[in-house]
Amino acid sequence: MGKVLDWNKERRSLLAKRAYRSWSEKFSEKFGPDTSLSDLSDKTLAFLIQGGDESNRILQDLVMGVKGLGSSAKFNFLENRYRMQIMDAVLYLLDQLRFQAMKRLHWVEDSTHFHMSMVEMVEEFFTRLTVLPQQPPPLSSHHPQFDAYCKTFEADRGPFIRRLIPEAIKLFNEKTG
Repeated sequence: MGKVLDWNKERRSLLAKRAYRSWSEKFSEKFGPDTSLSDLSDKTLAFLIQGGDESNRILQDLVMGVKGLGSSAKFNFLENRYRMQIMDAVLYLLDQLRFQAMKRLHWVEDSTHFHMSMVEMVEEFFTRLTVLPQQPPPLSSHHPQFDAYCKTFEADRGPFIRRLIPEAIKLFNEKTG
């Protein structure tokens, strides 16, 4: 008798293979449909949180691959509305990657996004996450500015954490060497 295929699992596997093509070339790691932010090595994470052209291109490859739009080489040939959507998703992923680095520094608390597959994050970004507020994870009580964070008006806590990103990037890069 023939093997029964799980259509969603097979589809996600094909999406991941396409989406992570440039990742596999750039990094010496395995990536698949279940790869989450927590699964990334420190070296890969350190590269991605820098931002910049090459990091953005790799994140564009992921987003465009999941959306079935090809590779980042086709980005400039897309309609403006698609380019804007892709850039929004890239910026969202960049934020989540930076929060993951902050988590590894013990600066922020755990978040469900850290354990969600990146393929799923991209899919959900275009369906559900674009309409939800995207708050950073809460600051950890281990961070030296925790008392100031607690005294901050709740609506200003997201920007408080975002102001820590440049310092976190620098410290994470020093840590990973």
